[in-house]
Amino acid sequence: MISSITMTSTQRRAMLVVVGLIVFSRIGMSFAMDALNIHLKKEAVPIRRGLADVPRVLGEWEAVGDDQRLSEEFIEELGTDQFLTRSYEHADGRYLQLHMAYYTGMIDAVPHVPDRCLVATGGFDLEQLPENIPLGILPPEWKKIDENWFQVGIKDPLTGRLSDVFVPTGELDLRTSSFVRSDQPGVVLWGGYFFVANGNFAASPESVKRLAFDPTQKMAYYCKVQLVTQLKRRQDRSEFVDASREFIELVLPYLMRSLPDWRALNADTESY
Repeated sequence: MISSITMTSTQRRAMLVVVGLIVFSRIGMSFAMDALNIHLKKEAVPIRRGLADVPRVLGEWEAVGDDQRLSEEFIEELGTDQFLTRSYEHADGRYLQLHMAYYTGMIDAVPHVPDRCLVATGGFDLEQLPENIPLGILPPEWKKIDENWFQVGIKDPLTGRLSDVFVPTGELDLRTSSFVRSDQPGVVLWGGYFFVANGNFAASPESVKRLAFDPTQKMAYYCKVQLVTQLKRRQDRSEFVDASREFIELVLPYLMRSLPDWRALNADTESY
């Protein structure tokens, strides 16, 4: 049998005061966060085009084979169904595997990157620790329109129509590392990656999370861009970096065409 609990009028008033303080503190916190433009929950930003819209021919780089398909289990592990894995070969025989994956609205997402995944599940040993290599990409035809953006004209490979896209002006670093396997002593696997997050470049998983999930930003997205190639032991990192720089310069405008137009989104937000 549960006995009833009786309170004096003083105790009832004290209880009401406590409840009132809790309610008002929550309301006050909400108003304060709005006033300070703090957003702990991020709105998803839809991608404008599928990543597979990146052309299969980029300069002298041409896709070989079909785009890689992933199982439902692997897609669940990847954490997104917006991805592209495609191999490209240069006219001179150089080879790169491109992998891109798009994430939005997930503040706790942990990026899958080679220096974690290849070592943990791929059977590889990390030979060279990750290092951020500035690529210095600045084609003369890219027009700087302000401190944040380049304007780049690209041609649609299907329609032939010209359109302008906007590429961030920030330094683009490729985070590179190398991997070896005991059963392939004469071969080195080189991997490199960077991120585009909320209209900026980032090199490491830690920096992309800080950038994409800035509490002052209402929306959040990031896209990982990863390149991998296999080289003989006598070849060094510069060959991978040079090939990556050449390829990224070509693919980047088409990637930005697919990603959210952060410049326009910011302009719309500031107009309210």
